[in-house]
Amino acid sequence: MRHPHPSLRSPSLTKLIAMALLTGCLALMAGCTGGASNEENALPEVNINGGAERSFTDEELASHDGSGFFPTTFTFEELLEKYEISSGTPTEGGFSAGGYLVQDAPDGSLTPGLYHLNGSQEAMSTFLVYQSAADDEGRYTLKYPIGYFGFSVARFETGDVVLFKPASEDLLMASLPDPSDLGPFTAPYLSGIYQAGVDIPAGTYTVTQEPQSAEGLIEAHDSVPGAYIWANLTYGPGSKLSATELPPVAEGGVTEEVTVEEGQYLELFGCRATPKEA
Repeated sequence: MRHPHPSLRSPSLTKLIAMALLTGCLALMAGCTGGASNEENALPEVNINGGAERSFTDEELASHDGSGFFPTTFTFEELLEKYEISSGTPTEGGFSAGGYLVQDAPDGSLTPGLYHLNGSQEAMSTFLVYQSAADDEGRYTLKYPIGYFGFSVARFETGDVVLFKPASEDLLMASLPDPSDLGPFTAPYLSGIYQAGVDIPAGTYTVTQEPQSAEGLIEAHDSVPGAYIWANLTYGPGSKLSATELPPVAEGGVTEEVTVEEGQYLELFGCRATPKEA
């Protein structure tokens, strides 16, 4: 989860909260992994409560789930209209672009569980997850937005609303019964999210910008490539363990090192990772 312009970044903030505070626009921080700007994937503005005029400590922001910044609630139909998408359609190969209500119903609908979301190395895909609003039946509030290159993996829960906007209409999301079904992967590892010990070996990696994603990063509001380590796929408070952002694409060629431990998830956004030689 998912990258603000370098002049707006604050390393102690989650990507979601940093962009919400500094822009007040969901389109500029689409997810814990970036923000789309091309017309097809652009996300509408969402008014936030507070904003840059409010003051927060680093500790408050680092542990916040974002709910206080997005107090507005919507019905499922209002969300479809707001994000200009249709109700999603299950297909033989997975779930197409659109909006879904996650429910315990074995009828082909989106059920709770782990999902693999296809994407592109060249253009950013997005998906947003809303959750049931407390004491407001039939309405939903933002849980988290995600932007990604390559592919993403997420765990959806009963009652969630998932708004899936891939880079192209032929890209699908599909149930992932076993996380090990993602691989096998070979180095260098391109944009995506990988579990150490399952998809890739635990250890230290050198991370550099991915040439395929350069144009897509610029289109995504001058987003910057980066490597992020997550404890789990809930993308909630405390899930992000570290963030290593690279300079803007125009300053390409910079390499950083990250270390991921067994069981942790390494998210690559617009960059590639190569195991460091011993």
